[in-house]
Amino acid sequence: MVGLLAGVAVVAVVRESEAVIAANRDVPRGESLAIEDLVQVQIPTGSGLASVPWSRQADVVGKPLTSPVERGQLISPGLLRSVLFPAPGMAVIEVSGREGQIPADGLGAGDRVLVLDGSDDAAGTSVDGEIVRVGGTAQHRTAQVLVRVADGPVVARASLAGRAVIVLVEDR
Repeated sequence: MVGLLAGVAVVAVVRESEAVIAANRDVPRGESLAIEDLVQVQIPTGSGLASVPWSRQADVVGKPLTSPVERGQLISPGLLRSVLFPAPGMAVIEVSGREGQIPADGLGAGDRVLVLDGSDDAAGTSVDGEIVRVGGTAQHRTAQVLVRVADGPVVARASLAGRAVIVLVEDR
């Protein structure tokens, strides 16, 4: 009788698992997943582990990874993006400024801007960027600006020193 109950318990455990997607190899951040990169693994149903069901392979193939994954790691929805953001070679920098440093009106996501360093030492220094998000109040504005990685330190230093000025460019 005990053997029969143990057998039923084993069958119940096997039935209470679900097939999900894991990485078949180490895959670096930004690389799009191919069908060969996927392997089916079983996890307990209701485990709470973030995962993508095996039946949704088509939704995963071709999507770039937001973080690197190691062989055997579960693929979770948070690791996948339709488009990697920021793209390789790009950075998002938070620029903070007083009234007059960041336009109060007409500035929104997708706008092309120049970020200037308002110090005398950096006269003429400007960085091309694109607005990701704008916030704050009329007296203290913030803007997240997408720039090239190489320009990130220039923008960050100017912002931290309170010298960054954002200029909206008409090229929209």
